[in-house]
Amino acid sequence: MNKLSSHAMIKRLISRLDQAGLLHSLSLDDEDIADSIWLALQMGVIAEPKAPETKIIDDGKIEPSQDTSVQDSVINVYTKSPEKKPNNQTSGTKNTTSGFPFQVPAARTIQNSLEIGRAMRPLKRKVPSTSRFILNEEATINRIIERDIWLPVTKPEPERWLNLELVVEESRSAFIWQELIDEFQQILENQGAFRRIRVLTIKSQNNNLMLIRRKKGGKLEQRQHQHRELIHPNKRGLTLLISDCVSPLWQNPTFHQWLKDWSESQPTAVVQFFPERLWDSTQLSLGRKLFAKALNPGIANNKLILDDLPFWLNINWHKTLILPVLNLDPQILKLWGRVIAGFGNTRISTYLFDLEYLSSPLPNPPQKGEGTNSPPSLAGKGDGGLGQEEQAKIIVKQFLNTASLTAQRLAGMMAAAPVDISVVNLIRKTCLKTAQPVHVAEVYMGGLLHVTKEDKAGKARVYDFLPGVRKVLNPAMATNETINVLDAVSKYIGDRIGLSVNSFTALIDLLPEIETDKEKVLPFAQIAVDVFRNLGGEYADLADSISSQIQAGTSPGDTTKEPELKTCDFEVATIEIVKTHTFDFVVATLERESKRSCLDKVD
Repeated sequence: MNKLSSHAMIKRLISRLDQAGLLHSLSLDDEDIADSIWLALQMGVIAEPKAPETKIIDDGKIEPSQDTSVQDSVINVYTKSPEKKPNNQTSGTKNTTSGFPFQVPAARTIQNSLEIGRAMRPLKRKVPSTSRFILNEEATINRIIERDIWLPVTKPEPERWLNLELVVEESRSAFIWQELIDEFQQILENQGAFRRIRVLTIKSQNNNLMLIRRKKGGKLEQRQHQHRELIHPNKRGLTLLISDCVSPLWQNPTFHQWLKDWSESQPTAVVQFFPERLWDSTQLSLGRKLFAKALNPGIANNKLILDDLPFWLNINWHKTLILPVLNLDPQILKLWGRVIAGFGNTRISTYLFDLEYLSSPLPNPPQKGEGTNSPPSLAGKGDGGLGQEEQAKIIVKQFLNTASLTAQRLAGMMAAAPVDISVVNLIRKTCLKTAQPVHVAEVYMGGLLHVTKEDKAGKARVYDFLPGVRKVLNPAMATNETINVLDAVSKYIGDRIGLSVNSFTALIDLLPEIETDKEKVLPFAQIAVDVFRNLGGEYADLADSISSQIQAGTSPGDTTKEPELKTCDFEVATIEIVKTHTFDFVVATLERESKRSCLDKVD
């Protein structure tokens, strides 16, 4: 194929992509198109099978060859989707502490995965391998020509530069970021920017830190690792800590030492899912925010050049921790990648921590079993004996003063249904598509909720609004949004139990027909009744009507019946007590007379 034909084919490909609208929708540039063509050449095509030939037999008869089934030569790049289970079945074991019995998969949270992948390009450099070699054709030919030595000349094989150690912090709020962490991990693995990616989870158990290998979905292995296993002596390691920086783990001196060991050996950064406006509400507020840059690639954090550092500040560098902090903004990730690659004209946000100050006890340490993300309580804070309703109003007011508008709307919608992450996922998919995991975290950590049930391991928890908070939030929300949430949850429940339901009232009307899954629907129906009563007016009358329907629907099968009375025949046993009498007896004594005495009497 000559150059003119290749140029025409590439031009035709670009024209087809433009007609399909892929150039603008995917923001493809020249390098992306070149990568796609290279990948297509590497994948190749399946050779078309030859047509069945005829075989000539010695006896002159012609017999066709055996017909083999030929599959289509098109490469199927889509994996086969698993078979759908019946609606009334759920996969896995039943979670006894679930607040909502129907699981809802989370909506896709990272919409700019392509831009994040492009931000990783500065890290895609290659370096010579120390263990693998390939043939150096040019040097081999030159040695044969010049010295007549017919031996191959090898050179180190180019390989990816860095090995990524992805460390995920496990905390009480980890379930909020679960889908986001999995998507971010998938993006890192698909980009091919790293030689190897190892994912681990760091958690605290009885004040002891544990580092365990993590699989997709948050599943953990049994084997523990030492934190120094993450340090690469060849200076080709990179550590990313995924954390929201609100757990008590950040008050553990051992955790500070681990971070210091990592940061002084290789580049180490924190991936913070909260937006930068909320960083001061986390443990990052204990550090000083600066800007850092690097002149050489792959240097450790303690060798970064810190800008805006006050000259009068007395710093003990042996007790100092330097940590760049990132988020999922592609522009921030691009700047961080350029700093790791050694571009001297790029700066990133970096926090300087004084370890002596971090190790000092807090003025008001949290009580046992509480964390920094535990919901605040107004009891004992000088509330002056306020009632439950007044306390709830103060809690909601504090939340509205600090939360974003999207988080405020999400909290109001969550107040119309059971508090469960599955319901939140359903709301994000149907009613509030602009909500992101950060808004979910604002609601869960905003002081509106508390834990009502928890398993023995402390992993599965059931949340609910604090007393009176739901009653305050329901009237504050638009009525149509509350109705939309109830209808969306009802429609999803109907799909799961095999009923065609489009609204909450339709679900209540079909309640008497539900038999096996009635116990799963009743908690949601009871909460909906409370929501309608909180709205007041005509909705309060509707709540009474729905409540009567619920009672009518549950009375035939769910009401406890008294056992039927049966007549039994018994044999009567008569017990007679014999009266006792007292008798006096005379004791008779018998004596044997000797024979001699008898003979004497005869004489």
